[in-house]
Amino acid sequence: FGVLFFVTAMVHTLWPASDAYPWVLRTVLFIALGAYFCYCWHATGQTLAMKTWHLRLVNSGSVGHGGKGQQHISWLKAVVRYCAMWTMLVPGGVLVWAAQLRGANALIVFVASFALMCIAGLLTRERRMLHDWIAGTRMESVRKRRD
Repeated sequence: FGVLFFVTAMVHTLWPASDAYPWVLRTVLFIALGAYFCYCWHATGQTLAMKTWHLRLVNSGSVGHGGKGQQHISWLKAVVRYCAMWTMLVPGGVLVWAAQLRGANALIVFVASFALMCIAGLLTRERRMLHDWIAGTRMESVRKRRD
């Protein structure tokens, strides 16, 4: 949220007439959010939230726990994963559009659809979401093991 808030404030400060062109702000936010995620995934394999949850994004072929010395994902994989992440919103968007829902009903259907997509990913053998399959990545725990 910090990235989105900061970029929105910058766009409105630098271009006060941006309210007349909402697609410009949406495009800038999409690019800024993508830059944040892709940079973090490529540089360290972790966003700030992933560090809190002790998770790291690695190539799907990487082996080992804790991943010391593991290769971080490429820029291409990071961009592919970011773009593919948006597929998680498609089913809910289609349902909301097809049923012509508005307000709270649209939000409930949208959130429920997103939750079902997440649950479906967790039910797979490797617990990988669709965007991880597409990009060839996986999440890995980086918690220290107690021996």
